[in-house]
Amino acid sequence: YIHLLISSIITGILPFVVFTEQSLSEIFKTILGVDAFYLAIFVALSVLGALFRMLRYRLILHDMVGTSAVPSVSKLLLVTFTRNACVDLLPARLGEAVYVYMLNRVGVRLATGVSSFGLCFVIDVLVLGFIAILAIFFGALTQNTFEPLSIKPGFAFYVVALGILCAGF
Repeated sequence: YIHLLISSIITGILPFVVFTEQSLSEIFKTILGVDAFYLAIFVALSVLGALFRMLRYRLILHDMVGTSAVPSVSKLLLVTFTRNACVDLLPARLGEAVYVYMLNRVGVRLATGVSSFGLCFVIDVLVLGFIAILAIFFGALTQNTFEPLSIKPGFAFYVVALGILCAGF
């Protein structure tokens, strides 16, 4: 019953906090002012992103525990959507921890969930680092002259970090 009590308290506090900052009419005005086309694009891209993330989780878990122990697609999709919502709502890495908790709830051992979370985190850092390097490089190309060293600290950091990460693999 403690979970229900905590959920009820949080559910009661959230609207109070929201409505002390904004009036109900301002919230409705904002919601009604959203362009339906862009809202549909946002929803479609969010669902597509969740599907790709779920597929990544499924591949990683499959390699870790084998085919028989991987949760079903529907369960992993539920885990993914819950994780995505909690990442936006909870501070720091608590939202990410929900991924491990939810995997445990659908039958994945805690150690496997933590390991897959760690691997996903490393993959995310590598991909974001690569994207940042490309952004810096192509951003330097769009200048009048090609001077990638004019952004020395950031560029050097990403080159060194990428070199260290690649050397580790």
